Parts: sequence; structure tokens; C-alpha cells
Amino acid sequence: MVAASVTNGLASSPLFDPVQFYLGPLLRPILRDPDIMFRVNSIYIALMTLALAGIPAAIYERARGLTASTPVSIAIWLSATILLSVPGLLGAAGYFDADF
Repeated sequence: MVAASVTNGLASSPLFDPVQFYLGPLLRPILRDPDIMFRVNSIYIALMTLALAGIPAAIYERARGLTASTPVSIAIWLSATILLSVPGLLGAAGYFDADF
């Protein structure tokens, strides 16, 4: 799960620039170094991918009345993580590179 979400936070991901555009002004007063802001942006995207992917698994657990995670809920979480990471995976493969 972590490997799939980290690929979504790479600079080649199409989500990287829009998130940095909105996150940058919020972090600029706190973090002055652009290199640190670059890394925080990647970590933020990866963590949000994991958090959003956990929602379907949590809904499944609530619907079934489970109190602990099962292999099925972990598989749902993994599937949702991979699905949310498709733009990052395609960006890492060079799909969004423009050859003019």
C-alpha cells in the first residue's frame, strides 16, 4: 500500500503541481526552504492517498459490524490505494510527458 501511495506523491504525478499550488501558500510562512516544501508536498499527497483509500475499507467494516480489520478489508484498502495511485503510476511511466 505504501509503495503505491508513494508513487502518487512523486514529482512526475499530475497531482503534484496542483497540490503544491494550494499547499505552498499555507506552508510558506512555516517552511522557508523550497526543498523541504517539495518533500512535504510529496509526503502530503502520499498520506492523503492512504487516508482516502481507507474510507471504502472502513465503510465495509462498519456495514459488516466488524471491530477489527480482516483480510477482505485490507484487500479493499489495497485495491482503493492502487486505484487512486493510477495517475502517479502513469506519470512515473512517462505517460504525461509531452514530446513537442
